[in-house]
Amino acid sequence: MKFLKKLSLAASIAAVSVAANAEMVAMDEASLSAATGQAGINIAANIGSINVGAVTYTDTDTDADGYSGSLAISGIGISSAALNYEIDIAGNGDLSIVQTNTVSGMTFSVASVDLLGTDNGGTVGDTSDDTAVSTNLLSNLNLDLDLGTSATTVSSSGSDTVIDMSSSFKINSGSVDLLNGAIGISSITFDDDGANVATDVTVTASAATGLAVAVNSITGDLTLGGITVGGGTLGDVAVSDIAMSGTSYVITGK
Repeated sequence: MKFLKKLSLAASIAAVSVAANAEMVAMDEASLSAATGQAGINIAANIGSINVGAVTYTDTDTDADGYSGSLAISGIGISSAALNYEIDIAGNGDLSIVQTNTVSGMTFSVASVDLLGTDNGGTVGDTSDDTAVSTNLLSNLNLDLDLGTSATTVSSSGSDTVIDMSSSFKINSGSVDLLNGAIGISSITFDDDGANVATDVTVTASAATGLAVAVNSITGDLTLGGITVGGGTLGDVAVSDIAMSGTSYVITGK
């Protein structure tokens, strides 16, 4: 009798389990949204400070003597920030990434940007190698930035991948030295009548034609203050009502 009771109990549990599993079906995003009130993914990212020693691009084409050159960006720094993202994949397969919050007072810095050569036996890409030929383009770049919300959509057009990006930012202050310190700028601002500068850019990646970058719109006002040339003071420069649209670039290898 005890055996029959145990068998009956086991059968009952199995029946309940089968019935429960029979109701477990995959939910698409629309059904999930209807059931929970939310679709897609939300990500809250607290990013600590980021420091990169160097990023080096090396041209693999060599000259007649067998030497090549490189472009080195050294000492890249980005301060910490809290970023909130909403990620969604539409029914047509398009990926949407939206930054929903704003960031104030983010800092960005670059210690040096140099052209490097090895015609006299230096090591390509090594900024510490004093035998390499070096031409300094930029040094001591420091920017204080505000970031607005942004939206990025990744989609397809035939066999091409299309990335549409809209965002906004403002340079509150900044400074930089150019051409091995021959030119110095102690004050940099870039805004749109005090507000953020809105940007709209489309990038199209094609296996046949390369990478096409289209600047759909950028508008703002640029000020460069405390300009020095050769140690002497030049003054300030203000460029107002910049409006860039319909500008495109195509990047390919050779």
